[in-house]
Amino acid sequence: MESLSCGSRNRSSQLARILTRRQTFRYVDRDLYALVYPGLKSGFLNMGDYDKARLPEITHIPEYAWWAILAAIFLTVFKLLKGKDRPAES
Repeated sequence: MESLSCGSRNRSSQLARILTRRQTFRYVDRDLYALVYPGLKSGFLNMGDYDKARLPEITHIPEYAWWAILAAIFLTVFKLLKGKDRPAES
């Protein structure tokens, strides 16, 4: 009986060490994010902020052309995916 309690103590101490390491890394991530965020907010996060811009307004390509381009892309992707579902012929 004593060996079981000794084993469980070892397991619980190992588990406590693992949890402590994970918590330490969680705090490091949190602190790193807090340090980096102000720079990201002013630079990287605002890089693509066009408010309510649409593809035709950004690229100066007519709206109907964009509908045709997107439809062609979707049809091509669906055809490629449909062809992969077929079993290989022997």
